[in-house]
Amino acid sequence: MSIKNAVVLLIIISLLCTAFYFIKDGIIKSNTQVIKKDFIFYQQQIDSLISDIYSKELMISRYEITLELLKEEDPQAAEKFQSIYNKQTE
Repeated sequence: MSIKNAVVLLIIISLLCTAFYFIKDGIIKSNTQVIKKDFIFYQQQIDSLISDIYSKELMISRYEITLELLKEEDPQAAEKFQSIYNKQTE
């Protein structure tokens, strides 16, 4: 083995030892804890948004069903409602 190969081997071993030291020391573990906290925060935000979207979709569905029932019972009132909705609320 030449001196050049021995120096390269020594550098590689020292880098590996340094990496294992940091893993053992907890620096990498603390970073994963921060990532887990961020993940939990964003998961809560997503759950909240999904809940909001669900309630809005429910309101839209109720509106559509109500309009269909109104069209069956009183077509003129339904047309007037749609006209006001389309022209005066934009």
